[in-house]
Amino acid sequence: MGQDMLFKINTIVGHRGCALVDQNNTVEAFLKAVQCGAEMVEMDVRRTRDGVIVVFHDAEVDGLRLRGYNYEELVERANAAGLVLPTLDHVLESLEGKVQLDVELKEAGYEKEVVGKILQRFTPAEFVMTSFLDRSILTVKRHFPTVKAGLILGVSHLDGEFSWGGLRKISQRISEFFPWRRMKACAADFLAVNKRNLLFGLLRGAKKRHVPVLVWTVNDPVEMHKLLETRLVAGLATDRPDLAVRQRNLLAR
Repeated sequence: MGQDMLFKINTIVGHRGCALVDQNNTVEAFLKAVQCGAEMVEMDVRRTRDGVIVVFHDAEVDGLRLRGYNYEELVERANAAGLVLPTLDHVLESLEGKVQLDVELKEAGYEKEVVGKILQRFTPAEFVMTSFLDRSILTVKRHFPTVKAGLILGVSHLDGEFSWGGLRKISQRISEFFPWRRMKACAADFLAVNKRNLLFGLLRGAKKRHVPVLVWTVNDPVEMHKLLETRLVAGLATDRPDLAVRQRNLLAR
């Protein structure tokens, strides 16, 4: 794998932080992942109607679309539902100097704004950007060539990037298992692959091409052990970083 890549072999990534707390994608969840031994935490970002970048996975909070309402309105609804809706600025301030970041762009259109905010507190060696959206990866690489960006692959989670009709559907499914041309087209530095996509020798194909692979989301200790044991995984994203660190330690012994 490229020596300038952020990932090392078997990096443990806390997927949305850690499932040992009440709500993921929160400062509490990210800090819990760090406490469990994760070297990196993964988070999702979206933008509200008034332009506030928030850390939240779903497109809606308690029935309100994030891009359709102002931040204060959304916070009020989130609080009423017992949820936290942190801003990216608050999360970055809380995690600065503590952990590396994997920031997933859930939508296109504000890539430069998100990366610009991160670069105010983290160096390009301390974070990566990821997305299911090829055009978002290409935008990041065009404007921030030193920032590492990864294309996310997962046949059940296309997030609206492609039509499911006819030949386009077939082409998209093939690209999930043989992503090399697509990866080159959007200038991605690495792949973030759903564990169900590890067919047709994808990991070995990536090694042959010197492409780091982050595998998500692996929560079963047996699966963790098998993947870590191959030493073909650059990063392992999991809701339970405590279990993943334990399996990695067992292998080290």
